[in-house]
Amino acid sequence: MGCLDGFRDEEETAVVLTHPLRGFYTRRDGRPGTYSVWHERLRLHRAHVHTARFHVFEELGLTTPESVPHSALVQRSTEFIIFLPPRPL
Repeated sequence: MGCLDGFRDEEETAVVLTHPLRGFYTRRDGRPGTYSVWHERLRLHRAHVHTARFHVFEELGLTTPESVPHSALVQRSTEFIIFLPPRPL
């Protein structure tokens, strides 16, 4: 994958973009909850994107229809483990 613009090196790129995570969400009762996801280290490859639009980002003012993608990375396949049940915070 290499080092993408905005990162110090390839390791920082990989850790920030692909490291297993702890996620947060709003539960049905309105309280915050948490869950975690784990996977083996991803072996990403750069892809070429001609056009990309994400309407939700446009509505938030983060992109425009003319925005050029920063990068595109693809992974052939990987198994994700989602640790359940989610827990309240």
